[in-house]
Amino acid sequence: MSQRFIATFYILMLTWGTLWAQAPQAVHDNVRNTPYPQQGNALYINPAPLIVPMDMKKSYYLQFNLSRYENFSGSETILSKPVRWNIFNAHQELENGTWYWRFRSVTKQGEELAWSKTYSFTVTSDVPKFVTPSVDKFLNNIPSEFPRMYPYLNETLEESRKHVRKDPEFEQLIADSRAALAFNIKTDTDPYGKTTQLFEHHHNLLTAYLMFQLDIYKEQMLKNIRILLANGNEDNAINNDFKAGELAIYSLQPMSISIMTLLLKNVRRLKILCTRYLSSITSMPLDMLITMSLKITFGSLLSVTYYKVHW
Repeated sequence: MSQRFIATFYILMLTWGTLWAQAPQAVHDNVRNTPYPQQGNALYINPAPLIVPMDMKKSYYLQFNLSRYENFSGSETILSKPVRWNIFNAHQELENGTWYWRFRSVTKQGEELAWSKTYSFTVTSDVPKFVTPSVDKFLNNIPSEFPRMYPYLNETLEESRKHVRKDPEFEQLIADSRAALAFNIKTDTDPYGKTTQLFEHHHNLLTAYLMFQLDIYKEQMLKNIRILLANGNEDNAINNDFKAGELAIYSLQPMSISIMTLLLKNVRRLKILCTRYLSSITSMPLDMLITMSLKITFGSLLSVTYYKVHW
């Protein structure tokens, strides 16, 4: 009985070892080494993003060419502006059929290097369609009124304030806002270690501010941000993409309430930190993010979500 058990166990181990050796060690490479998409790649969205590996970018910019025709003729052919990043989105639904694309590097001085080889992919009707707006269109559509966090609440906010005390969650709202006001990181040696708690507290403070319009909630958020700015030890926090996302969002929350909240002594550093937080969860170049963060600071939570997902 013992020998049969040992033999069976030995066979199972050999079988498992063989299967493990044959199994792929990763779903995809950690670092992209081939352009996407190509024939043989399954498309997951329409329009498919055109993605170029970093080591195939030979200069400062990349320019993309997308067409229904292999010679890149015809009115449907798209020629992008030279861009810093290694991805291109057509921002329009691609017709079913074969599409051809290529790319080339462009220097800072505008010198255009040789085109890459031509790649192709096929769009079919079963590919999910999700067309996103261009960056310019998206930024132009950011509402001009405040507050800009949770803008979907604006239409019902005034009416909700009239009845908030009758809401079944009113007592919990009060308890959460009091806990957020009592949360003190001033003497904490590692305030960035409280990222998750601050994210939750700032959410509750903003909710209370929107409902009651009392400056005490806004001032508590600004106070926390000033402490973080004075600490200066954000590197460990922003190296974690989850914490970076939380930092970006709760740093922007008080900024969304009113333009007057920009009157901070450290507002320039705050903008740079928001940019750094966002850059750690995106692939957008840092110098572009510095410009973008100024707009996002005056924008909405949707801005943060869009750039986190889209880029």
